[in-house]
Formats: sequence, C-alpha cells, structure tokens
Amino acid sequence: QAQRDGQQVLPSVLSRKPSHLTDKQATLYNLPTYKNDALQGSLEKIPSAAPVDVEGGWFDAGDYIKFVETASYTVDVLLLSLRDYNANSILTNAGLATEAAYGLNLLIKTWDPVAEVLYLQVGIGDGNSKITGDHDLWRLPEKDDTLNVGPGDPDYYIKYRPVFANANAQHSALISPNLAGRVAAAFSLCSQVYRSSNASLASSCLRSSQRIYALANTAPSGKLVTALPFDYYPETEWRDDLLLASSQLYLATGNVTYLQQACKWATAYINQGDADTFNLYDVGALAHYELHKILSRTASPPPGCNIAANLLAALKGQLDAGMAQARKDVFRFGTAYDSGDDLVPAAFGYALTADLYAELIGTRNLVNDTYVKFGLDQTHWILGYNAWGVSNIIGAGTVFPFCPQHQVANLAGSLDGRSPVLLGAVVDGPSVSDNFDDLGIPDGAKKCPPSGTDTYKGFTGHGVRYMDDVRAWPSVEPADDYSVVQVMLFARYISS
Repeated sequence: QAQRDGQQVLPSVLSRKPSHLTDKQATLYNLPTYKNDALQGSLEKIPSAAPVDVEGGWFDAGDYIKFVETASYTVDVLLLSLRDYNANSILTNAGLATEAAYGLNLLIKTWDPVAEVLYLQVGIGDGNSKITGDHDLWRLPEKDDTLNVGPGDPDYYIKYRPVFANANAQHSALISPNLAGRVAAAFSLCSQVYRSSNASLASSCLRSSQRIYALANTAPSGKLVTALPFDYYPETEWRDDLLLASSQLYLATGNVTYLQQACKWATAYINQGDADTFNLYDVGALAHYELHKILSRTASPPPGCNIAANLLAALKGQLDAGMAQARKDVFRFGTAYDSGDDLVPAAFGYALTADLYAELIGTRNLVNDTYVKFGLDQTHWILGYNAWGVSNIIGAGTVFPFCPQHQVANLAGSLDGRSPVLLGAVVDGPSVSDNFDDLGIPDGAKKCPPSGTDTYKGFTGHGVRYMDDVRAWPSVEPADDYSVVQVMLFARYISS
C-alpha cells in the first residue's frame, strides 16, 4: 500500500499523496543505451507513438521506478494467494483482493493488445550530466508533479517520465521469455480469480495471457530483458517462468497442450540443474508445486507428463541443500552468509518451499517433520532468531529496521521505530561486508539513526554485516519482491 503510485494512494499510509499523475499521458522512448550501467547520450522519442496511460501501480523498492519485471512477479504471488487463501477472514480484512487488483490494473495497462506491445519500465534510474535520473534525488514522490520543467531541462524526465517498450514498440515482436512467462501467468491467474465476479475482465485477461505466451522467445540469446539497465535485476533463468505460465493457462482453459508444455518446461528446468531458492529470479519451486497439484488430479497424464516424482525430487533437492547448510549454523540458517545471495529473500524462499513440499508429501501437520522444522527455522531467522537479534519485517516485533533506505519512510515516517513506520516491508537483511564500503547519506535524506551510531557493529562476522542506517541499501532497502512472499507464506500458515 505504501508503494502505490498514481491518483489512488492511501493517505492513511505514511500520509501518502497522489504522485506522478503525468504518467497518464506518458511518452514512449527508444530503449536507452548503457555502458557499464552508465546512461549514454540522450533519450529519443519513438516517432509517431501515441501517449500511453501507465498511471498507478507500485514503486518497486525505495525509489520511484515501475518495472514490469517486478510488478508481474508481485501480481503472480498476490493472485495465487487470493485464489487459494482469500476465504480466510484475516486475509480478506487485510485488503488482499484490493491490493492485488491495484497492481493488476497497471499490468493490464502495460500490454497493448492491439499492437501486441509490452511496456517494460516507467522512469529512468541513473541519469548522466544532462539527464537527472530517479536515483539522483531524494524526495517525496508528489514533489515530482510540482516541477516547472520543459524539454531540455535536466529534471524533465523526473516529471514527464519516459516509458520503454519491448523491441522499441515493434508490433507483435517476440518477448523475452522470462517476462512473457510471468506476465502471461499473471493474466491467466486474473482469468481464474475473476471468472465468476467479472467475466469480461477474466475473458480479456485470458486472451492477453495466450497472446503474450505465444510471443515468448523460447530461444533467447544474450541477456534476458528485465530492467534498464539489466544489472538492476539480473535474471538469468526463464524456463521456470514459462512453466508457471503454461500451468496456469492449463488451469484457465483445460487445454491439454498447455499441460504438455508445462511438463516440457519443467523437465527442461530440472535438467539444466542450477535451481535457486524461490525468489524474484527463480519461481521454479512454486511452479513445480502448481504442476504437481495438477498432475495429482490427472488420472492419465498426457505424453511427457509422467514427471510427478521428478518434481518432488527437484523440490527436495533444493531443500536438502539448504538443510545441509543449516546444520553448520547455530541459528539453523539455510544459506551461507558470505554467499552473496540476498539472505532474507533466500530464507523466505526456503520457508515457502518447505511448506509447499511438506503439503505435497503429506507431512505438513507433523511438527517434527524434517522439512517442516527447516521451514520454520528459516521463518524464525527472518523474525529475529539470528545473530543480530533483529526482525527483518518492519513492524514485526519490537526490534526491526528503524531506518530503511526508503524515501517515503525516511521523510514521512518516524526514525525510532514508533508509528508511523513502513509497516510490513521486508528488507534485504545482512549482506557481504564489502557492500558497506563508501556508503553516503543521500542528499535530502534525514539522518537515521539520528545519533549516527551503528548499534549492530559488534555482531559483524563471517564476512557479513547488518546495518540499520538510511545509508545502508545493502541491509535495509525494502522491495516489493521481498515483501510479497510473506503474503503467501503467512497466508498458508494462517490457513493450515
């Protein structure tokens, strides 16, 4: 809710005000050029392109850019949670359906079904000597709307944010398979969730899902398309995204061709042998769970789909690797501290995967089950059973990040953990010590902690550090993709 952009923000959340209203009539630009992540030259409008409406949606993290890469993943998880767990009154009262619809609405806007063009990103992060980027300023988002700027002014793209499209808006161009998969999955889930309550929306979503899935480039070369520049979100795996999409399309249509394709992508994903924990960059665990549930209800699996045992083995392999690491750690944490991984998201990935796997093998209600215990250990680590004694969810417990690197929280929230805070935001947590070199406070930010003291310095070790400081993006910048996994995990805990 705090991440909302556009007209329909919630004033009760950190005193939010409408922001980036010019996104309703935004301009399409050619894909920018980067060299070593530095923007080169100027931005060029796509000739004759009509204005596009990309107002609304969510900021992706502590900045104000909007990415389809992260938004589609977030919508996938929210809609899956809404489909399977919204009957629980706690989730209904928490506004799950409303927030899922809010994110879905922008995702719908990013797909032009007539030209068959997918928009990738709204805004530009890092600028250059002639262009101010979003990351160059620290302010409340509504300030951008008050700028008095024209073409050629450095701050022009802060108010009039550029929109970048797949293949520079070429009609019906192939789409990077990671994006095609996760966006198609979101629209297919839209079809499932709204089939009874809004048949027109469900039908439209299904048509979009089928076309986007059909446009997936299943023989990609070079880097996948994620964000601009790529290093913002350096995803390398894509078969998992197509697996999730095809399994959801099967559930939405009953077309066995989609089921066979899901089995094909599952097998390809397993065979490539480099599975990650469930996170933004790899949705394999969740996709395997979904496909296994489908196959368990299928009396006679079609050719190529006798793979239920393989799906279970893949999930078990991921968990076994985490449990082997956990046995080395006094806090039973499943990821090596100096691995370079995002540690809190990795813990959430293991916790969710363990719960999904335990359900599939029928041990979920056995508190002494090895996998149940491992999953709960990861949840405990997230919530404070760790070397720093800190909860990595803002507002959960009494010791949590007071100084997130988040502009709205820093400028409109408290600096001492008392209300108002960025309630429910998940941060990255401990990080490799070298990431904290040469940190500086952003211009315009409130100093936090006010004393400047690093109260966690004494717990630095094993090559990692945790720092609760507005400067410390490696530890305390929250992100949508970090935060959304808790929705599904805790929804499953509540519903079990």
